[in-house]
Amino acid sequence: MEQGFKPILLCLTSAFLFFVTGPLHAADNPDSLRFTVGFTPDTVRVGDRIDYHIGVSHEPRFQVSFSGPDVIPGEAFSVLSREVSRPSPSLTECNAELAAFELGELLLPPVVAFVRDTLSGKTLQWSLEPQVRLYVEALTDSSMKSVLPIRPIREVPVPWSRSLFTGFAVIATLAFILFAGFFAWKKFILPKRRSHDHVSALHELQLLKQRLERGLGAEACYEQLSLLVRRYLEHHYDIKALEAVTSEIERELVLLDVPGALLLSGLLHEADMVKFAESSPSLEDCRNCLAEAETVLQPTESVADSKG
Repeated sequence: MEQGFKPILLCLTSAFLFFVTGPLHAADNPDSLRFTVGFTPDTVRVGDRIDYHIGVSHEPRFQVSFSGPDVIPGEAFSVLSREVSRPSPSLTECNAELAAFELGELLLPPVVAFVRDTLSGKTLQWSLEPQVRLYVEALTDSSMKSVLPIRPIREVPVPWSRSLFTGFAVIATLAFILFAGFFAWKKFILPKRRSHDHVSALHELQLLKQRLERGLGAEACYEQLSLLVRRYLEHHYDIKALEAVTSEIERELVLLDVPGALLLSGLLHEADMVKFAESSPSLEDCRNCLAEAETVLQPTESVADSKG
């Protein structure tokens, strides 16, 4: 029994050793791998790009990885990009883009390829670099021995048609801004201002009525009424009423076609009579003048109705 079992055990041991040592032997053999190393172009100027290519042809069971190209900052090369791909089960590639910053003939930095056998788990490595040197030229012609003076930048003349068009565009834009401003002032600001003038004048007039009923004298009432009307005309119609005499104010009222111009002139004349002609109005006269002033200081529609 034991003699029949020994041949079977020997066959199993031989088969196990074959499958374990066979792949290792294949991986140890460099002839089973094919390496391609190259770059383009072979002549560049300082700072130009170089396409660096490393390819490894292998059996599908192999896994290939790369390390590098490793460069030291400030040395002859700079790595701009690096990409590893496997276009097919039997090909793995490493493509890098370099930039050269030294002159003369340079040897590109090496790339280390790691080949791992997935069956045995053993990994081997190769240091790969091109045998052909890269030639780096200067940016300028080496035969130039002196520095040429810098030429001044020549100004390109602007065509007259473009200048004319730009001028018209600027004028049109300014005109539009002025028109828009005038329209906004007339549509929104001026009505609001005039409405405020009416309200303010009527409010002062009501206060003057209250002071009259509390014992304000007739002369003081006419004087304050004249000042109220003049201030209203100056703020509402831009008439220099505070500095002008009554006759000058009358001319301005006619020129501007101010609503209630006759009533306003009459109020100012009565105030002048009391101040300069020593007229002695009664309390009822003062009340009537204040009522007329209230009528003329109403908004434009109310004045127009009273005139009709």
